Amino acid sequence: MAGHGSGHLLEAFGRPGMPPRWTSSSKEGVGTAYSTSSRVWFTISHGILNEIYFPTIDHPQIRDMQFLVTDGESFFHEERRDLDDVIEGIEADALGYRVITSDRNQRYRLVKEIISDPHQPVVLINTRLEGAPEFLNKLRVYALLAPHLEVGGYGNSARRFKTAGQNVLVAWKAGKFLAMGANVGFNKTSCGYVGHSDGWQDLHQDFQLDWEFDKAEDGNVAMIGEVNLAGGREFTVGIAFGESLHGAVTALEQSLAIPFPEHREKFVDQWHRACSRMKKLDGVSSDKGTLYRTSRNLLLAHEDKTFAGALIASASIPWGNAKGDEDVGGYHLVWTRDMVNSALALLACDDKATPLRALVYLACSQQSDGGFAQNFWIDGGPYWQGIQLDEVAFPILLAWHLWKKDALRDFDPYSMVRSAAAYLVRHGPATQQERWEENSGYSPSTLAVSVAALVCAADFAGARGTQDDASFLLDYADFIESHIESWTVTNDGSLFPGIKRHYIRIHPAAVGDASPDEDPNHGLLMIHNRPPGQPWQFPAKDIADGGFLELVRYGVRKPGDPLVEDSLRVVDAVLKVNTPFGPCWRRYNHDGYGSRPDGGPFEGWGQGRAWPLLTGERAHYEFAAGRDVRKLIRTIEQFAFKGRMLPEQIWDAPDVKSAGMHFGGPAGSAMPLMWAHAEYVKLLRSVADGRVFDLIPVVAERYLNKHGRKDLEVWKPTRQVREVTAGQVLRIQAPDSFQLHWTNDAWVSASDIPSTSTGLGIEFADIAIPGNQKAPVQFTFFWPGTNRWDGHNYEVRVNQTNMHAVAA
Repeated sequence: MAGHGSGHLLEAFGRPGMPPRWTSSSKEGVGTAYSTSSRVWFTISHGILNEIYFPTIDHPQIRDMQFLVTDGESFFHEERRDLDDVIEGIEADALGYRVITSDRNQRYRLVKEIISDPHQPVVLINTRLEGAPEFLNKLRVYALLAPHLEVGGYGNSARRFKTAGQNVLVAWKAGKFLAMGANVGFNKTSCGYVGHSDGWQDLHQDFQLDWEFDKAEDGNVAMIGEVNLAGGREFTVGIAFGESLHGAVTALEQSLAIPFPEHREKFVDQWHRACSRMKKLDGVSSDKGTLYRTSRNLLLAHEDKTFAGALIASASIPWGNAKGDEDVGGYHLVWTRDMVNSALALLACDDKATPLRALVYLACSQQSDGGFAQNFWIDGGPYWQGIQLDEVAFPILLAWHLWKKDALRDFDPYSMVRSAAAYLVRHGPATQQERWEENSGYSPSTLAVSVAALVCAADFAGARGTQDDASFLLDYADFIESHIESWTVTNDGSLFPGIKRHYIRIHPAAVGDASPDEDPNHGLLMIHNRPPGQPWQFPAKDIADGGFLELVRYGVRKPGDPLVEDSLRVVDAVLKVNTPFGPCWRRYNHDGYGSRPDGGPFEGWGQGRAWPLLTGERAHYEFAAGRDVRKLIRTIEQFAFKGRMLPEQIWDAPDVKSAGMHFGGPAGSAMPLMWAHAEYVKLLRSVADGRVFDLIPVVAERYLNKHGRKDLEVWKPTRQVREVTAGQVLRIQAPDSFQLHWTNDAWVSASDIPSTSTGLGIEFADIAIPGNQKAPVQFTFFWPGTNRWDGHNYEVRVNQTNMHAVAA
């Protein structure tokens, strides 16, 4: 790597350094400029900078940066461990922060304002050292930074550098460059390998920066600079990024050349202009809108600035301090479920532009078969490989909401909607993974979103004049809706005395099983992430979660329905936690995804904790049922930790102070979780409007008013139903054109039905089953496209009861 100067460069010892780790996922702040020209995001926890993301919001480039303070003789402090910290926003409507870190003996403090340059990829930390002058005169302040360029700690290189007459520090890896400097300059600088020759080790030994290593290459490195305090006790440190060394150092020097107050003024003005037309919901909150404004801004900040419309789940890596280079994903990826919830929450703020960008982005990210990857990098590259039907359904809901609010502008989402709806018909109703991303089968929450999406897709089709497609989609939605209870309600529950009938979390069924047992009283459910040696299989009928509340949210079931209320009693008995701030709920019983009982991080196993977003879901249900939700709104607001961040999970047990776990506080998983912030925003909007924001009127009109058909049973190659009730219609579906050759008298006679084509790439044929029929229906296929017979005979028994058939 070329640089200025000549002669031998002194290389640090200890290569490659200790194994790298990420840092705390419990963020107290996430910040960025609103401008798209400033492609950098920063996070804060424990009073210091954590990950900084560049050039896209899914690529963290540092582990952390903090100040070290010493008098050179008697003590050495690092901000993260040795100083107390408080954090607040610099303005109500701007994602910049004021962080004060204080000596516990009250001798000095660092008052920092942290923003990003409004137009450059530079994070700026304006710092004022305060205290008694005679004490401050002894102090030396050092900036220590650990690069983790290109999403990893190993393979980084750093060196001392001189540019424009200033001492700076630079780091590089795989085409990404970082430069750190101060507007007052650095007196001394050094680069080293973490745990061996870094500046922390040097100062910790004798309070002096004795080592001044020129470079540390290809390892887990750290770099340190002594801030020049000769001219005063206020200074600005900049951390700049670029695609080249020249780009990074030029951005740094240009940014530091402008006084910090000017940057601050522009930074705040950008956010004020962005938020000025947003809906005000202060009156329905209990904190005068504080968490609402933070939530709204965080949702905006989690959109990428290169791939417009891409909204990630969280700028964090759950239990990051236990994760190394092997964990490149964290939560800084796109999940369509989280993303659509974020986009709808912004729509609830009366922001129509961001949700439309999100919809266009999703349409461009859709796979050729109509599905969506389980999660993906913002450039569209898949990360995990699971199939979650709710994540295919959610983009349809976003398209429908924008359509009904006349917010689609000149974008036509129908191609995306039609392809996603066809995918739901082809691959449902069982999903490979439900919303907790762990199990396959019949999930109430997945079925709820699927039904809603299919009705919305039918609404689109009807408006396009393709009434046949609309009718087909409605029929399939009705088929799912009419089977929800027969697939997901046990009649033999044992979790709550006196309540045997309730919704279960999921009825297990492998998506590769063409003829699964669909009785929800049967089946064992494998629970992931269980502690070693503990049971990991349980009767599916005895695993509960609150996912069935999604049926009420979208208008598939009525609030106050006795089955829903009974199921809530079961959920409260096994999942509810009464915290110091109010109730919160765990995902499901026996959950293993969470911090361990001693407060240690989740590493393959743990104990599921309570999720604040589930308090929001419950509040939405209570509101729909006509009950007062003000206390639940206040509860969610109290779950917001420093900086008003809502965690994915809270610690739901007595304090474990040695692990930093406090009852009702964050539990080490992702924070902030955008899904939780979105749920809170939509809850406020629901209360303000007097109706659930997510409720879909065409769904409610169909199912709450009993307009959906109940007589349809569907057979298809991926779900070969075993039994149909007399009087129903048996619909045979296939992906290609066919001639159905069938009989209901054991082939004494036979009939032929040509399949009906849809505009969705699905063919079907209907057989009306007479009310008095007892003989099974038998059939086979002739495939005209290949001029061949199927070669198999299929049989569906006929049941004479009036109950909906379930597979036996």
